Amino acid sequence: SEANALLPLVSERMDIIHTLVAEGQALQAKLLVLQGPSALFAEGSVEIEHTPEETSLKDELGHVQIQVQSALIDLRQCGAIVKDLYPGTVDFLAVRGHQPVLLCWNMGDEQITHWHPLHTGSASRVAIDRPELFGTSYVQ
Repeated sequence: SEANALLPLVSERMDIIHTLVAEGQALQAKLLVLQGPSALFAEGSVEIEHTPEETSLKDELGHVQIQVQSALIDLRQCGAIVKDLYPGTVDFLAVRGHQPVLLCWNMGDEQITHWHPLHTGSASRVAIDRPELFGTSYVQ
């Protein structure tokens, strides 16, 4: 129930991350057009003079990266474990019976309906058919 209560926040942060990643990709594409394909290989090995427009785009890209990291930190701080950005898979550590497991949520789901053992991925998720076997809170 605790993990389900966090889903509006988790969903909002994942939406923000998706928007920011798309923005970052657009900025990278603009940089590639300005610098040309040879810049992919020259960066880091040769000192390159950047135009003011390139510098501005790089600054914007850095700001976007910081915002993505901030949103990911927000998710980690509430106990969410981001497994996959696209399409969006988030796990929460929980206890089923006396065993630690992961509650599994996919972007677009209204609530958590599946779980999987710690040592497996979401491909082996199992439907929660007996919610009473799970604790009322997830483990942070």
